Amino acid sequence: NSFTLAEGIIAAVDGGAQIINISMGSEGNSIVVADAVSYAQERGAVIVASSGNEGLGTPAYPAAYAGVISVGSIEAGGEHLDFSNTGENLSIVAPGYQVNAAWGEEQLTAFTGTSASAPFVSGAIAAVMSENPGYTAQQATELVLELSNEAGPVGNDPQYGQGSLDLGRVLENGQSGVYDIAVTSQVLGSNSAGSPEVTIVVQNQGTETLFNSPLRIQTPKGTTDISINSLIPGQVHTTTLPLSSLSNGEAALVYSSASTSGAEDNQLGNNSRQNSFSQSSE
Repeated sequence: NSFTLAEGIIAAVDGGAQIINISMGSEGNSIVVADAVSYAQERGAVIVASSGNEGLGTPAYPAAYAGVISVGSIEAGGEHLDFSNTGENLSIVAPGYQVNAAWGEEQLTAFTGTSASAPFVSGAIAAVMSENPGYTAQQATELVLELSNEAGPVGNDPQYGQGSLDLGRVLENGQSGVYDIAVTSQVLGSNSAGSPEVTIVVQNQGTETLFNSPLRIQTPKGTTDISINSLIPGQVHTTTLPLSSLSNGEAALVYSSASTSGAEDNQLGNNSRQNSFSQSSE
């Protein structure tokens, strides 16, 4: 109940906790919980909470409170999971489908839901603090959010927040010689005339500037080859191409592949993406 949750938050802060993970939530706003959250934040603690699994357009409480890091769920391919609550105040997303979690003595269980996603973010914040002893929980949180990978449409959006968690990228921050280009998403949209089009989003997720990176996009209309002149670390490049009409019910397959030029990519697994779009695609 709300009183027990509030009591737990206060006890954790009084016990010295700097990061509090809350893998639970409610649609109801509780003054008692809100006061406990404020108590924790005023003392420098960061609260990370699951956004909820009801498929709603707003996170559950306490994830919905200002300043709380609200975490949604994605599947292994980085796509939004329909059960994961969305909203303008969603902070970040992390794996939330069939996650291996401890169960009993030396056992594992497959765990699905935003309650599985939030601990990834809490752990990442703790890892940053461990690697940087002078960091506060708030500073570590800001770095985790800043270095999240682009996901979905460019920028902050209701399904993905600031992006998807990438602990490796966070811990490599400041290192030289990391080359990593990624096709982060392919987003279906429409032009001013209402005709379908797809936007391919590419991001430099390494620590070095990339030059003349080849990008190949294959759609039902043919193959398009592009050379991305330059991408500084974290920068995003978008390409929008028309699609054939989807009104006949047939799916439009889009495949994109990017690569570094003159440098070895440190992570080849994110260099390509394939999506099948239909009239009902979101």
